[in-house]
Amino acid sequence: MAGRRAQGEGSIYFREERGRWYGELDLGWREGRRVRKAVSGRTQREVQVKLADLRRRYAQGLRIDRDQQTVEQFLIRWLTWKDAHVRPRSAASYRTYVEGHAIPALGKTRLMALSVDEVQAMLDRRRDVMKPRSVQHLRDILRAALNDAIRWGEVERNVATHARVPEGKNEPRVAAFTKDDAAALLSTMAGHRMERLFRLALALGLRRSEICGLRWEAVDLDRKSLSVVRTYQRAPKQGLHLEEPKSPTSRREIAPLSQFALEALRAQRRLQAGERLPAANRWQDGGYVFTNEFGRPYDPDRVTHEFKAVARAAGLPDLSFHKLRHAAATMMLAEGVSLKVVQEVLGHASYHVTANIYGHVVPELRQAAADAVDRSLADHLADQSEG
Repeated sequence: MAGRRAQGEGSIYFREERGRWYGELDLGWREGRRVRKAVSGRTQREVQVKLADLRRRYAQGLRIDRDQQTVEQFLIRWLTWKDAHVRPRSAASYRTYVEGHAIPALGKTRLMALSVDEVQAMLDRRRDVMKPRSVQHLRDILRAALNDAIRWGEVERNVATHARVPEGKNEPRVAAFTKDDAAALLSTMAGHRMERLFRLALALGLRRSEICGLRWEAVDLDRKSLSVVRTYQRAPKQGLHLEEPKSPTSRREIAPLSQFALEALRAQRRLQAGERLPAANRWQDGGYVFTNEFGRPYDPDRVTHEFKAVARAAGLPDLSFHKLRHAAATMMLAEGVSLKVVQEVLGHASYHVTANIYGHVVPELRQAAADAVDRSLADHLADQSEG
């Protein structure tokens, strides 16, 4: 039973049978019930301090009724919220990182007690089992979750913002794609069902979801332009379907198209025109540029599988379909195209993304250009040395 209350502190009282002081803060009505937050301590002063801190946080709009929730409880709730607000593939990616890494490492910690040191320790441990870019992504997801926690009034600061992504093992650098590589690849793909698809990907660096989702309505051969406005990809529980591009910069127009790209598109149109008649009523006219013999768009996974086989046959076993995107970028850079233009063609989120991936290639290409000049003028150089 309640004993005497502290003088002037109507919400603080002493329980004689327990020998402790208690305090309560009335949080009003929530979801049809009266909510109160209680604190206790060995001394009246201790309870006064705790109650003052509760009042301060409550005045700031913080959900102090949830100050005992764990990181795991919050993240599970956050993932459910994300499921309803982002694309299925993005939600699945968040869940993989959160359930596979963040919750096992931090889940038992109280959300409000989570520290920079604990987040940093998790990232440091992940360094040995994940690629640096994956560790960065893990930190970014946790930071995004904690930003929402701040917005919802559940924490005061974002400790993930202050954690640093540790340096890990160096990832293989993107190597320049040479003319010999291109010649071997083009020779091997000749006559392949997806030859024109591979050629366009090599010319423009399109993602596989972008090229599989490309429709004729987004192609203007007269204006020599192509617009990326849809992607075709597999999503959890939805199967293959069309989606909006992954970011605003991914939605883009590429113009003018090179003759190499235009010829790939013209050849594909001729192929479809020749297949439509024999397919008769089995032809499925979805307007897709790259299709099977019945007009159905290709499964991106099949495109990957077919390209790997071609690359191996060309003597380029490490060249995946995604690396074909890198090949397009390094060929453009080799011909003096600026990083800014490469960014716009590839649809990267920012110039800095392009610079981080390909910045090291530019000096290498410049050195290759200088070496080529020296080889061409070797005799003249020898004459100068003798003089």
